Amino acid sequence: MEISEIEDRLNLARASDDDLNEMLFARAFGWTYPLTGAGYHHFHGLRREHGKTDFTGNAQAAFTLAKRVLEKAQFDISIDESGYSQVKMSGQHYDSRLCGYYEVAKTGSSLALAVSRCALEVLKQMAEKAETVRMAG
Repeated sequence: MEISEIEDRLNLARASDDDLNEMLFARAFGWTYPLTGAGYHHFHGLRREHGKTDFTGNAQAAFTLAKRVLEKAQFDISIDESGYSQVKMSGQHYDSRLCGYYEVAKTGSSLALAVSRCALEVLKQMAEKAETVRMAG
């Protein structure tokens, strides 16, 4: 599944969405979607053992996703006058192909959605950077 498809669904989400959680998991953890075999068991094992796979409905799970994307990410969180969560996520990635500093800001009707949108935006920028490196190399 393309990042743009996940992004479109995530932008429309207003509450927890099981399919979207699986899509985000697959993208962040390097599995294919729909989840099958080991990817399916990995996702459901995390759900059973830690309860941290509801990236669109649980802020703690969303932070777990974001930390998977940028291990030492920093967050700046605020609530705007309409009650929407505003999150700025930033951090350094050290993988040779994706090395660089990433900084994104997103909003959402919940903290979980805003953090998940940030994580997906960083994944999108990393994919674009990897493609640029691949084409140059």
